[in-house]
Amino acid sequence: IEIGDGFSPWGFSYEDLTMGFLGIGYGVLQSEVPFFRNFAFKFSYWSNAIKSPANFTNDYDAMTVWLVTDINNLLPPSLDQYWPKFLRLAIGYGVGWGVTRREFAIGLDLNIESFTPCSDEMLLTQRVLNTFRLPLPTVKMTAGKGPVWYMAHLK
Repeated sequence: IEIGDGFSPWGFSYEDLTMGFLGIGYGVLQSEVPFFRNFAFKFSYWSNAIKSPANFTNDYDAMTVWLVTDINNLLPPSLDQYWPKFLRLAIGYGVGWGVTRREFAIGLDLNIESFTPCSDEMLLTQRVLNTFRLPLPTVKMTAGKGPVWYMAHLK
């Protein structure tokens, strides 16, 4: 992506390249240190505009990146019975519609992989779907506005 940005009006960004390397490093860290498997990144996308051709990789206004946490795995054994394995806590970051205004969100998330698959194909489907955050209850805080509650937050 950073090579493409270098040839675009936005230009190359050391910050973007650094974040790309940090993301790769985090994936390696997750594979080597089991504790970090309790935290994962997810993605949600909802665009108000119909774009042709669809270019969701550049439509930053319509996407939110989420850090999800397996609360159940982090609780002491005496308390983990009170938090369902399939329910996660999610913290999201995005920008406002049409303006560069930061938006933070906190909400619930489903760990689709916590449900026992009936086949290898179903396990693959679960893993792919688990990269996207489903519309669930969320509170969003936007710069210059008060918190807004959503029963099913899409963006």
